[in-house]
Order: sequence, then C-alpha cells, then structure tokens
Amino acid sequence: MRTVREAEYDLVVIGSGPGGYAGAIKAKKLGLSVAVVEKDAVGGAYVGCAIPAKALLHSAMLYEEIRESSRFGLSVGSVSMNFRETRAYRKRAETAYREKVCGWLDSQEIPVYRGRARVGRERLVTVEGPDAARLYGKKILLACGARPALLDAQMMALPGVETSDSLMAADDWDFSRIVIIGGGLVGTEFATVLHAMGLDVTILERADYLLPGMDEEIGRYMQKSMEEKGIRVYTGAGSSRVEQREGSLYCTYRSLGKEKELCTERVLVAMGRRAQLEELFEPELASMLDTNNGAPVVGSDFQTSIPGIYAVGDMLQRTQRAHTAAAQATYLVESLAGRQPSLLLSSVPAGMYLNLPIIPSCVHTSPEAASVGLTEAQARRAGCQIRCGIYSMEDNSQAIITGRRTGLIKLVFALPGKILIGAQIICPRATDMIGEMASAIANSLTARQMMLAMRAYPTYGEGIARAVENSGLL
Repeated sequence: MRTVREAEYDLVVIGSGPGGYAGAIKAKKLGLSVAVVEKDAVGGAYVGCAIPAKALLHSAMLYEEIRESSRFGLSVGSVSMNFRETRAYRKRAETAYREKVCGWLDSQEIPVYRGRARVGRERLVTVEGPDAARLYGKKILLACGARPALLDAQMMALPGVETSDSLMAADDWDFSRIVIIGGGLVGTEFATVLHAMGLDVTILERADYLLPGMDEEIGRYMQKSMEEKGIRVYTGAGSSRVEQREGSLYCTYRSLGKEKELCTERVLVAMGRRAQLEELFEPELASMLDTNNGAPVVGSDFQTSIPGIYAVGDMLQRTQRAHTAAAQATYLVESLAGRQPSLLLSSVPAGMYLNLPIIPSCVHTSPEAASVGLTEAQARRAGCQIRCGIYSMEDNSQAIITGRRTGLIKLVFALPGKILIGAQIICPRATDMIGEMASAIANSLTARQMMLAMRAYPTYGEGIARAVENSGLL
C-alpha cells in the first residue's frame, strides 16, 4: 500500500503556469515555505498552448517576410511552410521553456507534487495522482488557468469543430477553409497564422469591431488591415450555430436581423476562456465559493470568499495574459509576506478619483496591437475631460524603411493636469513599445515629461513623441 505523504507549508500553489511558478518562486525568495501542485506538465497550459502558438506566429510572419522580400531587392528561390517541421519547432520551443520553469523551481528547492488537487476544509489540499499527498497550507493560491469557452456540446462534438487547444495539438492542418468564431486575441492571432499559410479565413465577431477589449479605433484599424490581406471579417455577427451537412460544416450567424450561412471545412471556436474550477473543491467547500460567470470573485487583495484562499491569472477572466498572472501573483505574495509590492497593478493619478489599470494587453498579429490604461471611450464614460494625441505610422522613418507603414499610436491625456491615462498602439513592435507607456502611466507622467527623454532615430518608437506633440498639450 502506497504511503500518502503529509506536509505543511506557508503557501500551497495549485497550478504551475506563469501565475503559479512566479508566485511560488517569489514566496520562497521571501522566506515562505511553499509547494506547487500540478496535474499536467510543469509550466501549465500556457507553456503547452501559448508558447507553441507564439512560435507558430513567428514562423508565419517570417514566411510572409520571405515571400515579400523582392521589394527589398532580395531574390530567393521557392519557399514553403512545412506544417510538420513547424510543429517540431513549436514542440522544441515548448520543451525548452518547460525545462526552464522546472529549473527555476528546482533552483529554489520548491517541491512539485504531480497530481490533481482537491481543496477541502481547514485549507487541506489532497493530491490525487503519482505524488499522492495531504498538504496543509496556511494560505492557498489558485493559479489553475482557464480553458477555451465552448459552443454547446452537440456542436462541439461535430468533426472539424476545434478549440485553440485541439487545433494546436492536431497532427496536420489538412483543410483549406476555416471560420473563426471570435475576433479577440485568440481569433485574430490564429487568423494571422492561418492566412499566412495560404488558407481561406473568415472571422465572425459579435461586437461591432475586432479586439472589442481595446480602443474601437484600433479594432477597426485591425479589421481594415486583415481585410486588405484577404481575410474576410464580419462584425456584428451574433448567435453562431454550426451544423454538418453533406460532409461539410455550415456556420450560421445573424447580422442586421438576417440569418446568413457560411460553408467551411473547419470551425475554430475562439470566444475567450473560462476558469478551470471543475472538481477543484470538495462539495462542502465549493458551495462557499462566490463566482461570477464561472470565475472566482476576489477582492483587491485577490482573496476569494473563502478565507485564506486566493486566486490570480486567467481563472479571474479579466485580462488573460501570462504577464498579468505573474504580476498578480507577485503582488499578492509580496503582500502576504508583509512586503511593499515591487510593482503596481493599477495607479491613481494625483488629484484624480480614477483607478487606472496598468497591465498591458498585447496581440501578436501583423501588425501587432497593444494597449494599457483607459481607452478614449472608457475615459469619457468615467467622466474625464481628455485630449487625445494620434499619430499615423505612415510617416514614420522606420516604417518607411521596412515597408510596414500601416498603424497608429493613440495617447489619452486627462485634463487639466495633462497626465497620460491611456495608450493604444497598432504597428510593428507595438508589444515592445507599450512597456514605455505602462511605465509613464504608473508614474503619472505629463505630456511635457514624456518629451524630456529623446527617442532614437530611426525607430517605431519615434511615433510616441509625435503623438504627444499632436495632442497639442506641450
């Protein structure tokens, strides 16, 4: 009979994705005893899905650049994108990152228990699996991530209806047409990849513009960019229904009060992700957990309705990004250890009654899109008097050099202080540039202060200075 280990820790972390491993490592460095429970591979679903997806995006964008190289005076022979070889490359990237995460945890001597966690009363975590154990945590951190949101079970069971997870796990993409339901981060990134590979791609988005979590101007710009490439985009397309007839899939949606139908070989359901809470709690404890739309409800300290149990990352269904989970976990653990948090998740500018989110949101499409703080619409709804500075990348020096002249930078300033409260960027390197904007918002920089440090020439980042100038606040 196998012996079940028993141990007590200051913090038991459930999940080893970015929120889990970042929280565990920070806790150990601050002198807390900590253990991690992981039911799958170390690194979690993020490493298993997001890392391969970003690797595939990299392959697709390189492929696009090589095909367009003649405009830069380069001559290349025949070029093709081999699915099996790119799949092997994606797997190598995933394996390398998982090994890194394991190394980080090992270097801190943090034990990882392999198995499914069940949380019971008195903060007892029962591990069911290879490393069977009973772990008592003074505090418990839930970093269990999220799974793709689904259509109803009957439609999801149809051959050819995929989630991002199942599509990435496929041995081959032996189809030529695909309809993507959802025009958010996942939908637009997969559309970029699939179109670069030469597939016929259609996006259906319920909202009136793509990337509905971002500024409307950015979303409409993204739609225009995708349509110019040949991707069909239908916005305001709600109530999607999928049926199989005569060996094909038919996707029905409503637009302007009328039902319309698309025939396709595959359907990718990209309608966001939902918290993974299934079988996580013992029944008597599950009834004590307050949820909203399936996600745990937490306070500003990330504590759930069950004392001593906290939750971060994708399972909160807020900004579902790896860096968000890591930042939240770091902030939480530092607070639990009685330390001043080393980073800010939000900021209240001096003299303003406004809590600004300062975690960037990034979309790795072509062109990239990124935002931080408030959009123009959000600022107006909050009652702010604002001024926007907008710069088109059409005249940017680096954009002219690279031939990537599509994009814009939009900065939102609050009056009368002229403080930056939001930034939205769509152009190459937008996901790199947004970090400067997050720092500016965190430090309540004014338009003038943003101009004190010069930006190198030629770079895409020059556009930030031009957008500040165009605000008219200098």
